[in-house]
Amino acid sequence: MKAGVARIRLSAILAARERVAEKFLTVALAGNPNVGKSTLFNLLTRQNRHTGNWPGKTVAVSEGRLRVGRTSLQVVDLPGTYSLAGGSPEEEIARAFLLQRLADVVIVVVDATNLERNLYFVLEVLELTGRVVIALNMMDAAVARGLKINAAKLADLLGVPVVPLSAARKAGVRDLLATALAVACGKARVSPRVDYGELEAAVETLAGALREWAVANPAARGVALDRYQARWLAARLLAGDGQAEALLALPGGGRVAALAAALRERLVEEPALLIARAFYRQAQELSTAVLTPVKSKRTEILTSSRIDAVVTHRFWAFPVMAAFFAAVVALTMFGAAPLTALLQKFFAAVAHRFEVVLATGGVPFWLKRALVDGLLGGVGAVVAVMLPTMTIFFILFAILEDSGFIPRFAFNLDRPLRAVGLQGKHSVTCMMGLGCNIPGIMSCRIMSGKHRLIGILTNSLVPCNGRLGVMLPLALLFFGKNGSWVVLGLLILSGAAVALSGVILNRVLRGPAPGFILELPSYRLPRLSTITRRVLREQVAHVLVRAVLVTTPVVLSVWFFSNYPGGAPDGTITARLARFFEPAGRFIGLDGATLVALAYALPAKETVIGTLAVARDLGTSLAQHGPVEKYLAAAWSPLTAFKFLLFYMLYSPCAYTACTIYQETGSLRYTLLGILLPLGLAFLLTFIVHRLMLFFA
Repeated sequence: MKAGVARIRLSAILAARERVAEKFLTVALAGNPNVGKSTLFNLLTRQNRHTGNWPGKTVAVSEGRLRVGRTSLQVVDLPGTYSLAGGSPEEEIARAFLLQRLADVVIVVVDATNLERNLYFVLEVLELTGRVVIALNMMDAAVARGLKINAAKLADLLGVPVVPLSAARKAGVRDLLATALAVACGKARVSPRVDYGELEAAVETLAGALREWAVANPAARGVALDRYQARWLAARLLAGDGQAEALLALPGGGRVAALAAALRERLVEEPALLIARAFYRQAQELSTAVLTPVKSKRTEILTSSRIDAVVTHRFWAFPVMAAFFAAVVALTMFGAAPLTALLQKFFAAVAHRFEVVLATGGVPFWLKRALVDGLLGGVGAVVAVMLPTMTIFFILFAILEDSGFIPRFAFNLDRPLRAVGLQGKHSVTCMMGLGCNIPGIMSCRIMSGKHRLIGILTNSLVPCNGRLGVMLPLALLFFGKNGSWVVLGLLILSGAAVALSGVILNRVLRGPAPGFILELPSYRLPRLSTITRRVLREQVAHVLVRAVLVTTPVVLSVWFFSNYPGGAPDGTITARLARFFEPAGRFIGLDGATLVALAYALPAKETVIGTLAVARDLGTSLAQHGPVEKYLAAAWSPLTAFKFLLFYMLYSPCAYTACTIYQETGSLRYTLLGILLPLGLAFLLTFIVHRLMLFFA
């Protein structure tokens, strides 16, 4: 089997159809955010992409392959969006894909527990294409809530197949795939019809004119020749859509534009409002016709609304959030400490054995020291510190994410963020930044205007998993049982830095600042086995491999700079750099050697333990000191450690993140701003803390 291609044996499909030459079909997955679209995509393609129980996770198109018999399917996961009529990046991507008729069949994934809201989006898709299958997902959750949905009746009313399923439980997926193949191959009849209400007559008149224009003008074919697209384009023209009007610049379009203007003048109300009203009415009527509440003892279980009464309470929400994050940090720190100690002993034993082997083989002294002190010492320090900490932390964070608490936290933070010119969606992107700043920056596509740019420029102020993997164990080392409170304090200072940056950038940058809309999904019981596999594969393995690959050349380079040119230790490259940075280090209560180690870690922040292990003492070997953590514990006071952690948390983004900033903004100026702004804030806040410590001391 080829990598990335899943083979599913569907005997019912293969027996029902004739043997034909191999086909290639495209299946698009569309739907609102948080309806299980990505979960279904993972099941079909076996890609196991990260899915989360909050909106905004998918902001780009993902593709995968699936093979059924002699048919090869390309599965395209379109961005989750609530509408196709807006101007956000995800709406434009989804609309353009459907409008260009790139899919042989579109599977619209619907949340069965929020049927009426999802049906509005279904009607918008049916405007564009008739090759649609409705995947009525989360049927198990609907039953648990006492909801009974007549899927057959819904199919009759919509004119397209409706397949009940539960993607999370892998139930009904084969039936969905079989139905989608039947629609794509033309073996299942579809006859959808979208009613525009008071605008129906005008839409039909203009659609007829568009079809005549398309037939008469070859250049316009493919724009309005399809009957679905003709009606959609007619509705958009009546609503005054600028992108739709641009299509009429082709030859002969002036007559159609004039007809659209004449029809628009006859209307009493705005066409866009009439369309929205018609769609909402249809969605409500469809939902009422097929949905039947059923009394059940299971519906007496604690509901989302009852939990939200506490979690989103005006006052209690903030103590609840603080308690959750305090628990996550405390469990991480105290759970990782013994595992880190075991890994340190393991790497120490490996380094000793390796050194004996090298000495026996007559390896030159300089190479032996580089491999033992530089490579094994630096890489071993990174792995021992990061692996236990980030594994526990991200499993706990994923539990909060999958259960549905994270979007509530974003909702709670919207009000205080608005006070500094931001919005609740910034907290969503910052929470993604806790995993990695790269997807955190990319997730800023869920915003628009200057809010998106502010989110991109401030996301690196949030400590990613690489930095947290260093901060958590060092806080435990220097502050003991109070380490969890120290890390929480650092996270609060990170939030303060984001808020301060928001105030500054709001006054510097120009552009629209759209409002904030965020869905609060239902609470779900997370599956620990699924979460653990996902975290180990997608987060822990990814970050650890990247850290090791980057750490190896970085640490070896740092070892070289710290040992050459030979002679006195204070004559090495690192020593000279340390003397150069010493005034800046004293300014914030650190020293030049520490700033050099931080500069060496810029390719990847995870390597700072390794760079400290090799560069901190400016010697040729760390054997006399033991693990770098013990050395730092003896060399630094808790106050110095706190200042280091604060500066390390905030200073310039790593090289990968800086490249992502440039890719998202396309501007070298904004990229430099994204590098210098965190660095300036790191110096400012660390200096303030340093002066306060001196004053109170």
